[in-house]
Amino acid sequence: MADANEVVLGYVICADAGEGQRIADVLVREKLAACVNILTGVHSVFSWQGEVQHADEVLLLCKTTRAKIPAFEKKVKSLHSHDVPCVCFYPAMHVGAEYERWLRDFLAVT
Repeated sequence: MADANEVVLGYVICADAGEGQRIADVLVREKLAACVNILTGVHSVFSWQGEVQHADEVLLLCKTTRAKIPAFEKKVKSLHSHDVPCVCFYPAMHVGAEYERWLRDFLAVT
């Protein structure tokens, strides 16, 4: 069974830097993520409504815990401009002890 306190990486694609910044600010302010990296210059190729689409987008790389996933995803969907936002999570294979302690303290995880 998965550990609810396991550190995970959230992967969120945003329409532009402004949207990414707004979502990142809320996620950190509401303690749904301890840190969000905003990576610009992402070019996405995807299928939408039967057509191949291209878009310049922004990637949010978010550090949080497995227990925060439901509230995190709900918040992102409420703030996001896309009909079907990309919100994915991946387990962190290793997290440095000091960073993990800081993350858990910030998110109030024991």
